[in-house]
Amino acid sequence: ADEEILQEQEQSNLADVHPELSDVENLFLVDEYHDEDDEESQKDTPDHSDPLYQNSSIKIKTTMKLLADFYSNANLDKTNVIRLFKLIKALLPQPNKLPVTWNKILKLYDKECLSITKFVCSLLTLALHCDGAPLIRTSKRSLWPCFTTIMELPPPIREYQRNIVVCALWASKTKPCVSVFLDETINEIKKLMSNESHLFTDQYEFTFILSLQFFIADLPAKALFCNTINFNGYSACEWNPQCRMVLYPYDKNDYAPRTHQQYISAANEAEQKSRGRREVAVNGVKGLSKLFEIFIYPKQVLFDYMHLVCLGHIPSLIKR
Repeated sequence: ADEEILQEQEQSNLADVHPELSDVENLFLVDEYHDEDDEESQKDTPDHSDPLYQNSSIKIKTTMKLLADFYSNANLDKTNVIRLFKLIKALLPQPNKLPVTWNKILKLYDKECLSITKFVCSLLTLALHCDGAPLIRTSKRSLWPCFTTIMELPPPIREYQRNIVVCALWASKTKPCVSVFLDETINEIKKLMSNESHLFTDQYEFTFILSLQFFIADLPAKALFCNTINFNGYSACEWNPQCRMVLYPYDKNDYAPRTHQQYISAANEAEQKSRGRREVAVNGVKGLSKLFEIFIYPKQVLFDYMHLVCLGHIPSLIKR
């Protein structure tokens, strides 16, 4: 008797949702119910899914079919559909098996979502940094790694060891020749910057374009990789061509900063003057660097905050 009363209540509630249906006795038979706008009725597909809740006479798939017809006719968007499902789930006896997410609904019918609704950034921005360190103190052999950091990762996650990409390594008693050390790496980066790359993982395809943000190194390594004179020489500043002067960035300074084209011109002139003779620097530039096939000088060459401030000026202030 209790089950009959419960079934009558369910049929009454469903009749309120679908007032166009007069025969509520056959609501739970999938093959006998179809929307009035459908041209063809549903095929004979008996519902073998689990009951909606304990002692319920209606199955999960049948419930989803009725709800799907309702929100389709009502033209509800995805947000309101989920809100409706959550409301119905809260009103049903607990616990119940009404799915309230699209993934669970698709899983109910053994389907997979063919589109990715979560936004995945298609631009992959890298920062390049190089430095050298001795392998052991008793040997003159040193190791020069070239690392890249993915800027889309938030700090401090981007500094985790597992998220830093090793592009090249140089192990030798002498300093690396940049044109040899970074030749293959820069050529690969140029290809990735000009062409889209595709990454396949977990049956999904991700397309991204590579971009570079900046190059950073300490002062000796910066001079080596930029092919400029050392930081204590004349015209060593990569931002201003003035030499034998100490300039502070106050408003009265109207000096024009260096440009990438000026660097290329000075590098070509320095290479012509250095042929067959000792090395000559022009405006602090000793020659072309492979690095500036992908970077813009000096905008994308940053000052090393760690060495210049944290390891240089700050300790002297603390000692005072």
